[in-house]
Amino acid sequence: MPRTSEQNESIRDKRKTKILERTLKLFAINGFDSVTIDDITVASNCSHGLFYHYFKSKEDVFNALIELKNEKYKDYLIPKDAAIAAGGIKGLKVVCDYCEKFISAPDEAIYMSRLSTTRRYTTTSYNEALLGEDPFPYLVDLIKQGQVEGTIVAGDPQEIANVLVDFINGATYRRIFEGSEKYKPTSSSMIIRIFQK
Repeated sequence: MPRTSEQNESIRDKRKTKILERTLKLFAINGFDSVTIDDITVASNCSHGLFYHYFKSKEDVFNALIELKNEKYKDYLIPKDAAIAAGGIKGLKVVCDYCEKFISAPDEAIYMSRLSTTRRYTTTSYNEALLGEDPFPYLVDLIKQGQVEGTIVAGDPQEIANVLVDFINGATYRRIFEGSEKYKPTSSSMIIRIFQK
């Protein structure tokens, strides 16, 4: 008996979802630049033809994942606007509080977050525009504000922001490999103490 159009659509949705899920893990662990279409097709157990039926490029998959992240994981997006509104050390505290909450998120949300937190380092070679935003520039601005206020340690704001981003990336990477049951997040007050004057 031939499949119905609903059955065919369900099969298409499952295939596309599988490609997205497998590619998300590849991007989260290896970074965008290191992942090839071959890696994606092998991880997804699909042919190149099937991949190109759903996506026109690696960038297209990345953008689909960013859209999914913005839609499905709104509660786990970095609170950029709140951090900027608070400014300086208070804004940095907003980011650190987010990190503490976020690290307990479902696994898929952790993988999704790494699309942003590793972006500065892993999306340096691409052929099409990528969606999403690198949080690094506004972290640097928060640090500069805090230094002017006298609430954040002296030093190069970019180097200090690198420490925070490295902490976030290390924590999410460790969380992926240890799993939510074993991983114990560092408290936001401990994180902020590193930067507070």
